[in-house]
Amino acid sequence: MQSKKRELLILVFFLLLTFLVRFPSFSQSAIGPDEGLYLLIAKKFTEGHLPYTVVWDNKPIGIYVLFSLALILLGNSVISIRIAWERSLVLMILRLGY
Repeated sequence: MQSKKRELLILVFFLLLTFLVRFPSFSQSAIGPDEGLYLLIAKKFTEGHLPYTVVWDNKPIGIYVLFSLALILLGNSVISIRIAWERSLVLMILRLGY
């Protein structure tokens, strides 16, 4: 029980830390070429297009699925994909054993 509580506290700490570090860039309207392409492909997914048909990139499908889920769950904005990406990074770090 104690280790589960410790893991939860570590998770909350990293979620808050990464949010605070990344927060200033959430509202920046400029996006990079990679982030823009991921967003475009994710939007096509949410419109019902199959992967690698309308828009194509040489990355695995995971990043596009993550961005699509962010658009569906958090709203159709750049901020939603940045929040989703930041949260997924924390979970990956913790999964790898921080």
